[in-house]
Amino acid sequence: RRPRVAVLSTGDEVVPAGTEAPAPGAIRDANGPLLVGMLAELGAEALDLGIVGDDAAQLADALSSAAASADAVLTSGGVSVGDYDLVKQVLATLGGVQFWRVALQPGKPFAFGALGDPPFFGLPGNPVSVTVSFEQLVRPALLRRMGARALFRPRIPARLTAAVQTDPERTVFLRVNAACRQGQWEASP
Repeated sequence: RRPRVAVLSTGDEVVPAGTEAPAPGAIRDANGPLLVGMLAELGAEALDLGIVGDDAAQLADALSSAAASADAVLTSGGVSVGDYDLVKQVLATLGGVQFWRVALQPGKPFAFGALGDPPFFGLPGNPVSVTVSFEQLVRPALLRRMGARALFRPRIPARLTAAVQTDPERTVFLRVNAACRQGQWEASP
C-alpha cells in the first residue's frame, strides 16, 4: 500500500491557506498544501492534519495522534532556536531526536527522529527551505521505504553565468533560471 504521511504545520501565526484577510502578523499556510502536493507527486497518501499553535501540550497531542495513524510524520516550522520553536523539544519527550540541523542552505533547521515506529521529519518554516529539505532529505527517505532504487531526481550539469559566494561548510542550493543555449545548459542566479 501507499505510505500514509501525516503533515502538520506549526505556529500561532499560521492561518489556513484560504484565509481571505489574515490579521496583521498572520501568515497563510503555504507549507501544508505544498507538502501535500509533493507527497501526492511521490505516490504517498498525505494526511493533512492542519495547523497546531505554539503550545507544547497541543503539539504533543497532535504528534502522538499523527504517529498513531501514519507511516511517517512531517511538520513545518518550529525547529529552529526561537522561544516558540517547540517541535524539537516536544519530539525529545515523545520519541527522540536523532539529529538536528544539517549543513544545508536553505534548510539548516531540520530535525529527524522517531515517534515510536514512524520516522519524524521536522522541516523549517520557510517555504523554499521546506522544498529543499523535502527534496534532499525527506523524499529520498520515503522512496527508500517504498522500495525505490532511484532516490534522487535526475541532475543536469550547467554553467553558472555569474559568480556567487557560498558558505564552503554547507551544501548550498541556489535559485536559478536555467536555459539551454547551443546545447549547453546555463544557470543564472
